[in-house]
Amino acid sequence: MFTGWLLDRSATKQQGYTDAFLVFGVLVAFGGLCFALLVNPERDAPRSLG
Repeated sequence: MFTGWLLDRSATKQQGYTDAFLVFGVLVAFGGLCFALLVNPERDAPRSLG
């Protein structure tokens, strides 16, 4: 839905797709950074085994 909204709001479809890829790329990078900073394998391993 968000990609469609960006496409509708942009001047051209090319700019809309560029904006959508940029936004979702930033979100993926932010998620990866959070994962790298917050996950501790030694601490989280016993919890994930049950």
